[in-house]
Amino acid sequence: MGTATVRKVSASAPTGVAGLVAGIRAGIATCKLCPAMRPFRKLPPESFGTTRTGYVLVAEAPGPKGDLFRDAAGAVMREALAQTHDDEYASLEDLFFLTHAVRCVPMNPKAKGKTRAPKRSECAACRPYLSFELRALHPKLVLAVGGKAAEAVLGTPVVMEREHGQRRRIGDIELLTVLVPSPHNRAALKRKGFGVESYTRWLAGLFGALIDDLRR
Repeated sequence: MGTATVRKVSASAPTGVAGLVAGIRAGIATCKLCPAMRPFRKLPPESFGTTRTGYVLVAEAPGPKGDLFRDAAGAVMREALAQTHDDEYASLEDLFFLTHAVRCVPMNPKAKGKTRAPKRSECAACRPYLSFELRALHPKLVLAVGGKAAEAVLGTPVVMEREHGQRRRIGDIELLTVLVPSPHNRAALKRKGFGVESYTRWLAGLFGALIDDLRR
């Protein structure tokens, strides 16, 4: 399993881009549009990952501690990347700029310390921030993990049974949507013919292909 720690945007990334993203996230810090998100535990204004590859990874929501891709699904993705055995891109932060459809931690009021899936209304309220971020970053590929992440990028509903593995063009940005690789998503994975281990291997192949594209 990948063990690299979360890192801020690479020092070699354009300071203008990093500054724009920090400004966007600083604005998010005062947002209170979604009452059900109280106590409004938000992502920090710093950027995480890299802008050098042109790849952005969008998940649905941060984990219970406000972490980025450190939950069960994130662990699967980190293991998949580790299976590529590529030293240059050893962590998600080396390959992607990391962000989310919603920037507050959606806590589950019925289960202490547990999160819930973000609501569509919450994703819609937060979508302008993601749109600003993507315009600032101008990525060549956005990898959306889960239907709500894809909807946040597109601004329209998607059906994951059809969307998984599909690529779309949004202007000069390519969107690739994949299933959430969480063990809690076993039923959806099974409908697409995956177990958690086979899906991890599939993701490893995808990451390997993305890395190969960078070296061409």
